[in-house]
Amino acid sequence: MQSVFPRCEACSSAGRAAKLAVVVAVLFAAAAAVFGADTVVLEKPQPTRAMLADGRVVGGAIARWDDDGFDGPIGRFAWADLKPLEAYRIRRRLIDEREATPPPRDPSESSQPSPTRRTRLLELATWAWSIDEPELAARALRDAKATGAGADELELTKVAGAEKKTARVEKAASAAREKLRSTSPESDVFSPDLWPPPDADRAAHVDVMRKDATAKLAAAGRECTAIEGKHAVVYSDLGAEDASNRAVLIDEFVASCLGKLGVGKEELPFWGKLVVIVADGDDRFRLIEASGFRQKTSETDAGFAHYDGPKAFVVAKGQADVTSTTIAIFRGVALAVLHRHVSATRLPPWANEGLADWLVASYPKGKQLDELLRKPGLAFFREGGSIEKVFDLTYEAGSWPGPRNVGRPVGFLMVGYMIEREPQRFQRFLGAVKRGKPWREALESDFGAKPNLLLDAARRYYRTND
Repeated sequence: MQSVFPRCEACSSAGRAAKLAVVVAVLFAAAAAVFGADTVVLEKPQPTRAMLADGRVVGGAIARWDDDGFDGPIGRFAWADLKPLEAYRIRRRLIDEREATPPPRDPSESSQPSPTRRTRLLELATWAWSIDEPELAARALRDAKATGAGADELELTKVAGAEKKTARVEKAASAAREKLRSTSPESDVFSPDLWPPPDADRAAHVDVMRKDATAKLAAAGRECTAIEGKHAVVYSDLGAEDASNRAVLIDEFVASCLGKLGVGKEELPFWGKLVVIVADGDDRFRLIEASGFRQKTSETDAGFAHYDGPKAFVVAKGQADVTSTTIAIFRGVALAVLHRHVSATRLPPWANEGLADWLVASYPKGKQLDELLRKPGLAFFREGGSIEKVFDLTYEAGSWPGPRNVGRPVGFLMVGYMIEREPQRFQRFLGAVKRGKPWREALESDFGAKPNLLLDAARRYYRTND
């Protein structure tokens, strides 16, 4: 029985390198045809204790294994689930176990090392190269050489390992692209660099934003008429008239936000212009989010702000209640304004989300949001809820917005308490964080209050005031 690892003829070093590149393809084709995707079935399941990469220890029997992992009553685990040395140890032991394979065709071969065993050792070396473990690869290669593997077979494992690594990385990247994100777009990692001042290329940037929006809408199977305002390009499933009305309201709201943030109302905060898409109902909203932004939605989601570097997009769900639709749009716009304020650096979630909600609720057409958030926020304060725990919630750990979504109403009340008493200090606090200062340090040095003293003062106030 021939090895599935083909041999190269003696050749010059230049020709050898060229031939290796071709032989890699042959290697994978041959291995796949004979063993590559085959599962090795053990005649007797092997008791095993394995330490996973996260430190957990699992125990049980391994009944089958292949180039990707092993399974049995112990469950199914990929080799990648284990620490490299642990995966090597188990896989190396399994190679030594008697495999359920056909007997040798020629009885004279029975005393010789099994070609299957040699192949498995070469596969083990290839796996080790693919995860950048040269010492483990060297161990496997020594054993494979002892079974009769030739120099060319040994050399091919490194090339094959590099190919295997590339394929794995591409597969993981493809899976990540296809997977819908369930976390908030606010949880992304953003550059801390300050935004450059607006330049003369705004018209070109607007054109880019329009093309991006057209592509995203086409992916969702529908075209809409673009209506441009001063700050936004608006697309609405409800028609051009609805988009035109929204554009006027968005311009007014952006000016309101800029004034409250201490920015001139005539400033142009967006790269090009903000794109706003109003979706007609839940199904359409879900489709645009999934196809255009790879975002998973829940029944309670009414809108999202999305970012691509300096670009900002807002998608809002059209609802039966007109005011709810407007609030969903405004909230996305407020988050987009904050994204473009000084830098993309985020305030902590309680302040980032709370400030966006406060900007909406402070605008006459968004006042209803105050009623929706104030009542649960006051209940939290008056029932002795821990504001400290809300302050500790993060996007990164996935803990935001906390149990029963308490983060938003508490953040809304805290931001409101700070701004309504010290608006200029709050602006300094916001600017300091946006320029890279840790938020707790900025709270003390720029707002002028230690976090614990601020929380105590807010508790006392909201226990007796609405």
